[in-house]
Amino acid sequence: MNRIARGVLALGLAMVCALAHAELRIGYVSLKVRDLERSLHFYDSVMKLKESRRLKPSTDVVEVLLNGEGGNDAPGVMLMHDARRDRPYELGDGYSRMIVYVDDLRRISEVLPESGGTTVRAITRIEALKISILLARDPDGYLIEFVQREPN
Repeated sequence: MNRIARGVLALGLAMVCALAHAELRIGYVSLKVRDLERSLHFYDSVMKLKESRRLKPSTDVVEVLLNGEGGNDAPGVMLMHDARRDRPYELGDGYSRMIVYVDDLRRISEVLPESGGTTVRAITRIEALKISILLARDPDGYLIEFVQREPN
């Protein structure tokens, strides 16, 4: 192997090693929604996510990025709305749920009905894990598990 080939191989291996150790983080969970305004109301009321950006990839499709207090660089939810869609989306059997860590399950439980969400499982304590959970559906039927950890 010549000197140039060894150099290229070494550089490639260094890049692979750097990528393998790079921090991985989720950017957005993207959900297709039928009624954009209803979904915006839900995610604002229940999860305190605010619109940070609106993208228009085509004339009929809009993507709305929602973020919490961490701002645009924090993980968030992207709501995709297609104005041509005239029927609810089928969630299929591959989607399980979104899991969201929160500080106040009671507040979420109280605002669910007025924000278009429904409670699937009321606040339940799981002592072995030192958490409480609340299962809910958003206006489009997506299952969300809200988790409140016990303070240290």
